Amino acid sequence: MNIFFIGMGNMGQHRLKSVEKLYKKFNLNVVGFYDPNVSSIFFREKEIHSLNNINELNYDFVKLNKIDLFIIGIPHSL
Repeated sequence: MNIFFIGMGNMGQHRLKSVEKLYKKFNLNVVGFYDPNVSSIFFREKEIHSLNNINELNYDFVKLNKIDLFIIGIPHSL
């Protein structure tokens, strides 16, 4: 299952840790993320860079990366 994160603040980091714990059991893979305040994250010792702009997250991007699940962890005000 290919996962894309939106928001990598406190809640996004908690969700990422959960995915890391479960990735073998459920064949989980983080294919990318977007957060204007975080430039990169590490998943399974691999560095993943944020999209530069949320507009890059379009239908073609989702189809190309075969994204199955979005995990959204942003402040309630957004």
